Formats: sequence, C-alpha cells, structure tokens
Amino acid sequence: MKKYTFDQKIQFFLVGIGVLITIWFFYQGLYLPKTKQGAQFFLAFEMLLGVLLLFIPDLIRFMFKYEFPTSIKILYWLFVYFAVFIGTGFSFYGKIHYWDKLLHISSSMLLTALAFSLLGTFIRKDLMGQIHPIIYALFACCFGISMGVLWEFYEFTFDGLLGMNMQRFAAHGKPLIGREALFDTMGDLFIDALGSILFAGYGYWQIKKEPLWLDTIRMHKAEKKR
Repeated sequence: MKKYTFDQKIQFFLVGIGVLITIWFFYQGLYLPKTKQGAQFFLAFEMLLGVLLLFIPDLIRFMFKYEFPTSIKILYWLFVYFAVFIGTGFSFYGKIHYWDKLLHISSSMLLTALAFSLLGTFIRKDLMGQIHPIIYALFACCFGISMGVLWEFYEFTFDGLLGMNMQRFAAHGKPLIGREALFDTMGDLFIDALGSILFAGYGYWQIKKEPLWLDTIRMHKAEKKR
C-alpha cells in the first residue's frame, strides 16, 4: 500500500476542500436569478482556478525535475487557500479591511523565502560559507520586493484592459483624486517591502548562525517514481 508523505496529505486535504467549495458555489448559482448567475458561475470558476493553483509545485516538479522544500510548499498552499478560497470565495477582502495587506506581507515573505531556496539550490555547498550573509539577504529582499512590483504592474494593466479596480483607484464607482488614488498601491508596495525586509533579516540571522542554512531549504532533484 502506497504511503503518502505529510505534504501530500496536506495537499490532498486542501484540494478536497477547494473542490467542495467550487461545487457548492456552482450549485448555488443554479438557483439564483439569471441576472446573478453569471457572477456566481464566474466565482465558481475562480475557485476552480484556485484548485489548479494548488498543483503548481507539481507542475514545476514535472517540467523542471526539481521539488520545493516541504515548508515552502505548505506555505504556498496556505497562501492560495487564504487568498482565493477565503479571500475571494467568502469575500474576506470586503469583510476584513486589512485582509489584502495581510496577504501582501505573507506573499512577500514567501517570495523572499523562495529566493533563499533558489540561492541554496544554485550555489555550490562548498561556496556557501565564502559569501557574506548580507549578500544573500540583499538578493532575497530585492527579489521579494521586485515580485511585488511586478504584481502591481499586473493589477495596473488589467485595471485598464478590463475596467477592474484592483488598485482601488476608485470608490463607489468614482475615480479618486490625487494622493488618495495612490494609497492602495503604495500601501501594498510598503507592505511588500516590509515583509521582504523582515524575512531577509531572518535569513541573514540564520546564515550568520549556520553558514550552511541555505542547504536546508534548497530545492532538490525530484525522485523518479517507481
């Protein structure tokens, strides 16, 4: 009988919950007035996309033959769960004022952790102790902040193309004026920077204490299935 690893069990559980949420939202849409069905079915579609996002580590494993550390995979799955299923599906973005900011700081810390993992993967073990910890921390911090900037590019682009309001430049259908229109975007960037700096500082402290810490969080070659 095949034994499943801890991270596989976590993934199966989250995928199962995600599928149930998707089915439930689709089922609800069947009994709504036709004027509201479109929005409900689109919400169910977003939940389905969330389920597919849970398989991104598996896709990377299949395409590049590398596997993320268990800790990063679990943090990624939890981020998707809270961003898509809880945030979008159950409208926590509207119910909890700072939900978006909490996700921004967690995503920036996750991306900074990913940067450390990439460094551990591509730098030879015998060279790790020869590079000053501040260099690792600066790279990881800049990586995390840069990903946050790219996300704001994405929001700006699709706000323009699809008439969305992801950057919160409008309130109640009316465009904000001056600095008010910048608050959400700049707040997101500040939070991204804060999360990246915090985790970069943690990584610096870990490497200072143990120069081979990067080796413990590196990506590793995926084992071939028998």
